[in-house]
Amino acid sequence: MARLQEENCITHPSGARVSKFVTVRGHVVSIKGETALDTSMVSDQCQALVRDGVFSGIKDKSTLAVRKPDKNDVVPSVIYGKSGEVSEVPIDYFIVNISHGAPIDLSLIHISEPTRPY
Repeated sequence: MARLQEENCITHPSGARVSKFVTVRGHVVSIKGETALDTSMVSDQCQALVRDGVFSGIKDKSTLAVRKPDKNDVVPSVIYGKSGEVSEVPIDYFIVNISHGAPIDLSLIHISEPTRPY
């Protein structure tokens, strides 16, 4: 996901690079067949760490492995929680939930015109 997000960035009117790539998962939530959508992205931090080659890959379905530096190479330390420097990080740490839908009270919606088109 991080690599795809990096490849699908645009320049926001504020000047920041932002991704237009999201992951959407549809699933059945009841025996009546009602469905729901979950939307997510990886964090900007994860996107930058993948872009800069800090991770060597996925260790298993739930863990990213930090790359070991070669001779004459530097890889920054990855610090996770109270564990200090680690050699692997849970993937869930980098997943960001994206709220979707509309509020019931439409007076809460604020629409502003961008100064430049995306």
